Amino acid sequence: MTDFSFCQQRRLRQLLNIPLTRFTPENPYVSGNFTKMQLDMRRKAEILKYSPNKSATQTNNLTKKEQFALLAKGNSSVSQSLLNKSRINCAVEKRIPMPSSSSDVPGPVTYLYSDETVPLYNYSNYNTRTYPDYVTTNLNPWQFVVQPDTLVYSNGTSNIYYLIIQNAINQPLYYYTITTPVGLSIAGSILPDFSGNITVSLQSMTLAIYYGNSLVNTVNVSASQISNFTFTLNMQNSNNANVPFSANRFAGNIVFSDIPLYTTPTYAYSFVLSATLSLSVTPSESVTKIVSNYVAVIANMKNIVNNATGCNFGPNSPTVDVNMGAYIIGK
Repeated sequence: MTDFSFCQQRRLRQLLNIPLTRFTPENPYVSGNFTKMQLDMRRKAEILKYSPNKSATQTNNLTKKEQFALLAKGNSSVSQSLLNKSRINCAVEKRIPMPSSSSDVPGPVTYLYSDETVPLYNYSNYNTRTYPDYVTTNLNPWQFVVQPDTLVYSNGTSNIYYLIIQNAINQPLYYYTITTPVGLSIAGSILPDFSGNITVSLQSMTLAIYYGNSLVNTVNVSASQISNFTFTLNMQNSNNANVPFSANRFAGNIVFSDIPLYTTPTYAYSFVLSATLSLSVTPSESVTKIVSNYVAVIANMKNIVNNATGCNFGPNSPTVDVNMGAYIIGK
């Protein structure tokens, strides 16, 4: 592998990278139930507690030596039980504002209080929030990226798929089969004084697989698969000006079979489709009255629907309506 091809592969994997799940806590500011001051005060009160189960250091709690010294004096259980019986609930007093100077908070004196009905936001509790130090392994053997509704113009080419091999691959070589839904598309103008038909037919299709700039394999579609990939448009223009027209029609599903590809992890393949289409006009002497802007194949037809503007579909247009969607199978 050359430096140039390595950079191409890296750029392609970054372009088609699936981002990791981000930590997105709920934002209480957008609810309108709490003000910024309330949320900030709740966080300040929690920090000033210096509780050992929420901070890495103990500040206002007994150390282990102090706890042992208390136990060594004896009778701690009795005094503790008496304290529990006579304990007073001071939970309500938490909301009583106290000057910040009582907590040795530097700066101008403000009043602090603890309202636990306010959510604790933007506060890191290292005991309850954990972050993994590893990335979850992707168990899919490969990532298949489909470019939907891609127009492949007659005698032109377009990238329609990308295949990225993942680390979970279990074979050094796979034979892949790709199924893709295909449509036909045309747009142009009808010149004045025309009445007739125009027929669009798919003549050939080739799928080329590239590793970087190196051609790995090519697959040609058999003539039997595309023999019915054609449609006819009925059109008429009795005006003195040109009439624009366009049409899209689903033609069927095409299968590219038994494509051998090496499956070294991190390999990224590009699939380029080329097609040849024919255009015929009836009556033939009126061919100059049709101006075609483009004739194309709709690869991976997904969101484009059958439609005709400025014309009508003829009776011999394809009636296939089962779009299987684009997918890949490896064996």
